Amino acid sequence: MIYISVVSHGHFDVINRINTLPSLAFNGIKVLVVDNIGEVALKLYCEKYNLCYFFDGKRRGFGANNNLAFDYFSDKFDLGSEDSFICLNPDIIVSADSIFRLVYFSQESKSKLSTLNLYLDDNYEDCDQCIRKFPTFSDFFYSFIGYKNDYIINKNDILDSKLYVDWCAGSFLCFNVNAYEDLKGFDERYFMYCEDIDICYRFYKKFNEKVLFFKDIKGIHLRGLENRKVFSRHFYWHLKSIIRFVMMSRRFFKRTLF
Repeated sequence: MIYISVVSHGHFDVINRINTLPSLAFNGIKVLVVDNIGEVALKLYCEKYNLCYFFDGKRRGFGANNNLAFDYFSDKFDLGSEDSFICLNPDIIVSADSIFRLVYFSQESKSKLSTLNLYLDDNYEDCDQCIRKFPTFSDFFYSFIGYKNDYIINKNDILDSKLYVDWCAGSFLCFNVNAYEDLKGFDERYFMYCEDIDICYRFYKKFNEKVLFFKDIKGIHLRGLENRKVFSRHFYWHLKSIIRFVMMSRRFFKRTLF
């Protein structure tokens, strides 16, 4: 079975507009929408399309909500060692076929954490920069002031159909359920931003395995960039998360090998 967690922070409009989730929720896939603010329209949408829905009136961060989703699935269903748990942003367009292919090839490669190739347009020309090397503090700093990001991996340079990478964005992460459980999920001290770097870093440290990226399995990401608005809440959350990750991993100004 494949279990998909979708966390909505007021995303009903985009979920309804792209209408991806109903096409995923059938035999072999369970979809749970975790509503972080309580949208009546979103609840009705989930009921209409037979999607699992959860709202308890509490505001949580990205990691905490995905951990809640994993616990929900664990309580409601009998999770098996070959099952997959996917964190899927509400603004991702992806087909069930692509998800099944990703899970199949991940299991074939004995990968416990994988991702697909996201684009920013439906012509699959503008790549989402969602796979990267583990960053240092200087990488973060130069990124914020507009310099080149040396830790971004250029997808156009990838010749093979798959590649092991340090980390990928939390917009699409596919875990083996046992691996997610062994990691104890996301670190909930990250309210938003960098929790994806953190969990991929901890995954690498625990299993000595990197994230498997599948170049030929594609999706579309209608992403926003709220964290770039200086003095906004998103910018503050991003900066706070950067400091936490850098201190936790001791990755300051020099990239080192593990």
